[in-house]
Amino acid sequence: MRIAIALFSIFSCLVFLSNKGGRNQPTTGASFENSAPACAECHSGGSYQPTLAIALKDSLGNEVDAYRPNSTYTLEMQIASTSGNPKTYGFQAVMVDEAGVQAGSFVSLGDKVRKLTLQNRVYLTQISPVASGLFTAKWQAPAVGKPLKLYIAGLATNNNNNTSGDKGAYTSFDLSPQLVATEDETVEENPIYINGRYISWSTYAQNVRLYDQSGRLLQKTSGNLLEIPLAQPGLYILVLDCDGKTKSHKLIL
Repeated sequence: MRIAIALFSIFSCLVFLSNKGGRNQPTTGASFENSAPACAECHSGGSYQPTLAIALKDSLGNEVDAYRPNSTYTLEMQIASTSGNPKTYGFQAVMVDEAGVQAGSFVSLGDKVRKLTLQNRVYLTQISPVASGLFTAKWQAPAVGKPLKLYIAGLATNNNNNTSGDKGAYTSFDLSPQLVATEDETVEENPIYINGRYISWSTYAQNVRLYDQSGRLLQKTSGNLLEIPLAQPGLYILVLDCDGKTKSHKLIL
């Protein structure tokens, strides 16, 4: 089930709700943003402990562990607090690939959600703060399956029309593609060997990715050896990028 809920480090200089419609500046905490908001614009002093959670749902409303390329999903983002009694919540989020490039597109938006284009990426933020803390959008996955990351920041507020007494948090969530394994037609050129929890192959791979049968990324490395310390019996998919070619292999452990 693709929903993850956690308590995250609180920071005192989250600035995107300095106006109620969200700030026109990237503030999700992603490394590529390089933003340093002025302390005069910070939300701070609140006793809240914000939490952030997401769920990705298919067209039938089922939560999924991985996405299919080109498919459309409902992205639910829930901001809450484990302490205090916030009046309203705000957020900002962006979906990118491993290179920090915009991934997929937001084809429609839920209540009180709007889009911003910042630093060549499309961000989501609130039109106005929401008491429930739930924000949604329809997201179309990219045409090519690849590991993605959703950066998100959330804010719990006392709704007193200034920045005092609020509290913010930020984190990121990983999204993996649902892979359909293909048989390697030239597997004899790069045979796969399994010895206990070790998997090896003859040709050096610039990129190595191991997925479980649901498409969840388990490990990423390079070379020609992979160790799975906690391997459970079952079907796995090994993807190797060798000399500009990508091959996928079904493995049964």
